[in-house]
Amino acid sequence: MIRLIPVKQPIESAKEVANATTEAITKTASFITSGLLGLGKGVFAPMARAMDPAVHPAPGAAPGIEQYLKQEDPSLPIRITVLDYGNGVLAKSEFEDIHEALVHPKPENPHVRWINIDGLRASAINAVSKQFGIHTLSAEDVINTYQRPKLEVFEDHFSVIARQIQLGEHLLKNEQITFFLFKDTLISFQEETGDVFGPVRKRLENTAGLSDLYQSSVGNKMNEIMKVLTIMASFFIPITFFAGVYGMNFEHIPELGWKYAYPVFWGGCLAITFGLAIFFWRKGWIGPNS
Repeated sequence: MIRLIPVKQPIESAKEVANATTEAITKTASFITSGLLGLGKGVFAPMARAMDPAVHPAPGAAPGIEQYLKQEDPSLPIRITVLDYGNGVLAKSEFEDIHEALVHPKPENPHVRWINIDGLRASAINAVSKQFGIHTLSAEDVINTYQRPKLEVFEDHFSVIARQIQLGEHLLKNEQITFFLFKDTLISFQEETGDVFGPVRKRLENTAGLSDLYQSSVGNKMNEIMKVLTIMASFFIPITFFAGVYGMNFEHIPELGWKYAYPVFWGGCLAITFGLAIFFWRKGWIGPNS
């Protein structure tokens, strides 16, 4: 007896394959999407921080940093670091009061000043904006940390907003950093203490140290040159004295008529020179131990 096995039509087989493929693609896309969303929560969303002001201007209020002054929490921690560097000098000062930092005197020689402010306190941002003529909307962008990275060009300075990504305790922290760059002043605002500029500060310190070492070596070399010139002058001072005495145009100088006057003069000069040389040698001013 012959048994007949039903055979599917090609169209039905193609539909089953297409359905299976669609289901696999859907599951894969769902898995990738959920992974990206989880990663995005840690990377692209601004980090939750203890010093977030968490204040917003009232509806309909005029834009600007002034609206945040009314709601400021004075307990928000803030740390101001002032770095003055240039010409081989590096001076670091730390403050807790923004007004003290702004009136801190600069070194006499031309230097670059970097004012770094950790903590977004509205009064500090407002004081800096008034001191340096920063627009109130730019100051408001500092405290609103949901800004996109951008660069704004003003007449006397640049405003830069960037994101700082750091790996914390099993989390990626996304922090906003704002820079205001003037001719000889850099101002940076950070949401909290800790950044990626450690290598920059270390390099500034190394540069200042190398400059100090170079200045010291130049000073030592100059001292050696002055030492040699002083010793040479010391040899010739007594000889110049004798030459000056016997070179005077007096009519009666008894030694001039003596036949041994000339060799005695040179003998005296040589004796004084060798005597000074022995004296300098014993003092350690010349020789291998100098």
